Amino acid sequence: MKTAKRKSSLLLLIMIIAAVFMMTPQSFAAANDGDTASSYVTDNNKNVKIESKSGAVLDRNSGLILYDKNADQKMYPASCTKVLTALVTLENAKDLKKRVTVSQEAIDSLEEGSSHIALVPGEIVTIEDLLYGLLLESGNDCANVLAEEIGGSKEGFAEMMNKKAKELGANDSHFVNPHGMPNKDHYTTSHDLAVIMNACVRNEQFVKIDSALKYKIKKTNKSKSRELWNSHRMIKNKYAFYDGVIGGKTGFTKQSKCCLITYAKKNGMDLIVVVMRNGTPHGCVEDTKALLDFYLKKHHVASSAESLPDKENFEGTLKVGRKDVKYIEKTAPDVIIPAKASGSDLVVEKTFDEDLELPVEKDQKIGTAYISYDNRLLGETDIVSTEKVDSDALLITILCAAACVLIFIVAATLMMRSKKKKRRN
Repeated sequence: MKTAKRKSSLLLLIMIIAAVFMMTPQSFAAANDGDTASSYVTDNNKNVKIESKSGAVLDRNSGLILYDKNADQKMYPASCTKVLTALVTLENAKDLKKRVTVSQEAIDSLEEGSSHIALVPGEIVTIEDLLYGLLLESGNDCANVLAEEIGGSKEGFAEMMNKKAKELGANDSHFVNPHGMPNKDHYTTSHDLAVIMNACVRNEQFVKIDSALKYKIKKTNKSKSRELWNSHRMIKNKYAFYDGVIGGKTGFTKQSKCCLITYAKKNGMDLIVVVMRNGTPHGCVEDTKALLDFYLKKHHVASSAESLPDKENFEGTLKVGRKDVKYIEKTAPDVIIPAKASGSDLVVEKTFDEDLELPVEKDQKIGTAYISYDNRLLGETDIVSTEKVDSDALLITILCAAACVLIFIVAATLMMRSKKKKRRN
């Protein structure tokens, strides 16, 4: 009987010790309330046919790719490279009115067949003039001069381009020159070009230059004045004008064939369209028009708020440890859906950070809300806490202390019983 009691006491001691080790803050980690995001796929819409080998449509409101045809396939970008050249220049040039001198190397290193604006060694022009020559007339000579001015050399500038591309998430790209002439180590994708162009459009100076129909470079020390014209055929006052098109960039070499980036804004939609490796400039325009027609005419913008509780907020409570954390969707982004659908058809799913622990600060991001239609991800937004919730540390400390006292009592009792037994013996 006594042996059974000792075994029972020993078992109790083991269970208490195990409970103490389990009573750590980690044991009260955030609990997901059961909602998880589905596996979404990009919309490879079969209702749109393009002849280009690759294409992508990016929704600037959500940052997501709406249309994808071989969008992650690496290709030569030709002069579409120059949108990144312009962005790196604009972000690093302190004064666009700064006058720079065209070097001999910048001109001598131009490859045969390069597009240019006839700069000559020793000519003095401004950085702004060079940017207009770069984006409107696709001047490779302008690209070389800018690279030397901003990066110290074309190689140094290429390093800056690659760094910027990685920062933007253009992970399938690599650049070795500022103009896009063919090189086996110079490549990108439709997806990456859309991502890069999205960053470019956030720069007001870029949009001002890129959307200009024409620009005049004043007389220099080496040349009479030059008039530059935008080479994008779909901007206002050009023969293939498409209502809503603001700007973009053309590209062509024998190796890359024709490429085209287009930025358009209409009917509440803010789109970037990229097509690559088409046989002709006209083909690029037709493919871009087909993609714009599909989204601008067969889709509309809806607010995800329409699908949320109370039509405005996405609210709830999440159990973290032993406490409730109230949360709310930070914003309700607008999304692009087919014309036949409405905001009430949208589905909002939420997922919470698996390693979330107390304390939780007010406005702290604790998860993400995903907005979808027809199992396609259309947008996402942060879920944040609406109040500060303190840690369970005090409660855990009290429990641990109580457990330690209980262990001490049990251990002392066992020791006393052991001594009594020895005395009887």
